[in-house]
Amino acid sequence: MNTYRIEDRDLNGRNFAFKDLTTFLGQGFQGQSFVFDGFAFCICTNGCIRIRINYSEYQVMSGKMFVVLPKHIFSVLEYSADVKVRTVFISLDFMHHLPITPDFDLLAHINIYPCAKLDKEQVEDMMNLYSVFQHYDKEEKLYRQIQDALVLSLVLIAVSVFKESPAEQDNTSTRQESLTRSFFNLLLQHFEIEKNVSFYADKLCVTPKYLTMAVKSVTRHSVQCWINELVLTESKRYLKMTDFTVCQISERLNFPTDSAFVRFFRTHAGCTPLEYRKGKETIKMAGNRR
Repeated sequence: MNTYRIEDRDLNGRNFAFKDLTTFLGQGFQGQSFVFDGFAFCICTNGCIRIRINYSEYQVMSGKMFVVLPKHIFSVLEYSADVKVRTVFISLDFMHHLPITPDFDLLAHINIYPCAKLDKEQVEDMMNLYSVFQHYDKEEKLYRQIQDALVLSLVLIAVSVFKESPAEQDNTSTRQESLTRSFFNLLLQHFEIEKNVSFYADKLCVTPKYLTMAVKSVTRHSVQCWINELVLTESKRYLKMTDFTVCQISERLNFPTDSAFVRFFRTHAGCTPLEYRKGKETIKMAGNRR
């Protein structure tokens, strides 16, 4: 089965897009897999849909939201004839520009429990944002600023929903799935200091080879790729949201030298840190897929 990568051109060249999921994916999408480098916030407003995110399946009914995190494999397994899923795709680059600090504990929670129940008022608020966005879906500068504010509002509402959402325990995980979850929990705690696969493998009492095999079988990306991705994401946040110098960022992320940090950033972002700060990023996937 092929995995279709959602690209910028699918979002009309923008950093975000409000879409109806079934219309956006087109005919014949059932059973197909998709991946997006950014976030997808999806709200089921009618019917029901059964989905798979990476290795876990979820039944999503009307009034529920689910979030697909960056580079997670998303598949539609089946759906009712009357299903309607409103979706907002948001690029990582746009998220780096939002005036909010990433809550890595919340991201870890969403990684394990990506679905949450919305109350009636929350559904109405989300749909009102969707409708207002359609009204201001124009290219003028003022309208683009309104769109940015609407996207920020939606993200903040989603954050509040998941912070209040109880975790539904899942006792059916395989050994590889449990190990992958444990790896991500460790990664979110230590990525600023520890960037070697062996550190995480030692903590989990497995070999680096086995950890890499387990994580790649579950997420389709290697351990080193995920380490690089998180370090790159935090680097971009510092560059866009703070006045820290390259030297200060390098120290915070525990690189041995400033030049080592610059080499890392150039390799995975396609430009230098200062070029990125000035808005000259080249779109490029972080890490490798070996």
